[in-house]
Amino acid sequence: VPGKDQLLDLIDLVSNGVGRINTFLVRLAPLGLFTLTAAAAGTMRIEEFSKLQGYLLILTTASLVAAFVALPLLVSSVSDISYRQLLGAAEAPLLTAIAAVKLFVVLPQITENCEALLKTDDESDDEI
Repeated sequence: VPGKDQLLDLIDLVSNGVGRINTFLVRLAPLGLFTLTAAAAGTMRIEEFSKLQGYLLILTTASLVAAFVALPLLVSSVSDISYRQLLGAAEAPLLTAIAAVKLFVVLPQITENCEALLKTDDESDDEI
């Protein structure tokens, strides 16, 4: 198509601009979240804390059920990795994440454990 270079250059320019705006917004998001949380906490009455406590209890329960029951069962149902192996591989990174309070610290550990699980799964497939 004649003149496609100009259109592709324009699309590339727009894509770079949107990418820079997205990067700026990602950097700005924690500040906005902190501001909203501080404003909500500063204007909250005592009666509203009981509602918040119920929400946090339901959120915590749902997160624990999803993390330790639903997702591991889903993974074990679609793969040959057992539920026990999956939770065993998650134990050390979970304890490290709780102690370090940073997810980036445990990402290499999670990767190594997943590779080990997949390697043992591949070896058991080879034996069959």
